[in-house]
Amino acid sequence: MMNFKDDAHRFDWTRFYESFAIKLLPYRNKRPELVAKLHEIFKSDENMEGFFNRSIEQK
Repeated sequence: MMNFKDDAHRFDWTRFYESFAIKLLPYRNKRPELVAKLHEIFKSDENMEGFFNRSIEQK
């Protein structure tokens, strides 16, 4: 069992995932549009360059 010093913050990460899920809802039936937007984001960030290519190659 994990020992958390501050149990009040144990599930803080859930707020991020809830917000992220809400932002994704408009794309639930628009996967190609979502993927295109993700490609745009990753192309504009040099730290993420090649992310999709590496992910595809690993499959």
